[in-house]
Amino acid sequence: MPKGLKIPVGVDNRGRAAIEKDESKNTLKILTLALQQGGDNNAFQILGIDDRLIFGIKTAAFRGKATLAVKRIVSKFPELVRIDESTISFDDTVEGELTIFFKYIDLLTNKEQEFRQGFKR
Repeated sequence: MPKGLKIPVGVDNRGRAAIEKDESKNTLKILTLALQQGGDNNAFQILGIDDRLIFGIKTAAFRGKATLAVKRIVSKFPELVRIDESTISFDDTVEGELTIFFKYIDLLTNKEQEFRQGFKR
C-alpha cells in the first residue's frame, strides 16, 4: 500500500509532512511521475518517455513506438496497475502538445481508473 506526500506538499495539523492515504491518488501520482519526459542519456537507466518520441511526427510508426513506451513504463509496476492496452490513445490536435490517455485497473482498490497526461514543448 503506497503512501506518499500529498501534492501540493504541505504539513498536517501536527506540523509533520502531510501524507496522502488515498491509494488511488498515490497510484495515479506514481504513474504520472513515471510517464514524465525523461531527459536522461544513460543507456542503463531509461526514465520516462523520450522527448523525441513525444514531439516527433505523428505517423503510424509513432503510435506504435509510443504505445510500446507506455506499456514498457507501466509494466514496471505490476503490483499496482494492470493496463487495458486497447485503450491507449494519443491526442495531438493542439499544435505542440500531445496527450496520452489510457484506462487501467488499480490493483490496490480493484477499480478502473483513467490516466490522462499532456506534454507541451
